[in-house]
Amino acid sequence: MDRKGKKRGTKSPGDPGIKRKFHGNRYTAEKDVTCVSKSAEKLKNEEDIEVAIDESSTYALLSFTLVFSALESVLICKACKTDIKFLKKSQVGLGFNLCIKCKCNEFTTINSCPKVRNAFEVNRRLTFVMRLHGVGLSGINIFCAMMDLGPGLSKSGYYSILDTIHIAVKSVAKVLFRKAAQEEKVKKIKMNI
Repeated sequence: MDRKGKKRGTKSPGDPGIKRKFHGNRYTAEKDVTCVSKSAEKLKNEEDIEVAIDESSTYALLSFTLVFSALESVLICKACKTDIKFLKKSQVGLGFNLCIKCKCNEFTTINSCPKVRNAFEVNRRLTFVMRLHGVGLSGINIFCAMMDLGPGLSKSGYYSILDTIHIAVKSVAKVLFRKAAQEEKVKKIKMNI
């Protein structure tokens, strides 16, 4: 034992020798591109790239206070039969967690939109559409501020999203170019026959 009564050779979690595994944070959520590159690999092997669109899963802008205060006035908790409260929690860009709270201290959280790995899909959609219109990070943040949509995107989050979009667009372009080249070869063969 040493002077502090600790056995020699044992380490506590606060000691610099113990390494904790990093699970990410709000700044690294957008940096995960593994799912994009896996999707790109699947696209390379696809012949038909028609995408089915579900019309029922669309986005809508709504006033958080107006809608959820109206819901609070008509809904109660199933367990304790008391009023519930809706809170916004962990906002990153336009995405956030909706927290439902009541007197029985049961917390339920719901994502405001789908997540791709740890990142909110709406942030990627916003960045992609704004880039198509020639608007960058400053423009996105001004838009979010003027529309009162939240803090906008962080610089590192924005550039991580751009990297993800670049990987996805590049892989789709390769597939489309290959398909166009194959179609051109078939047309030339038909014209020569």
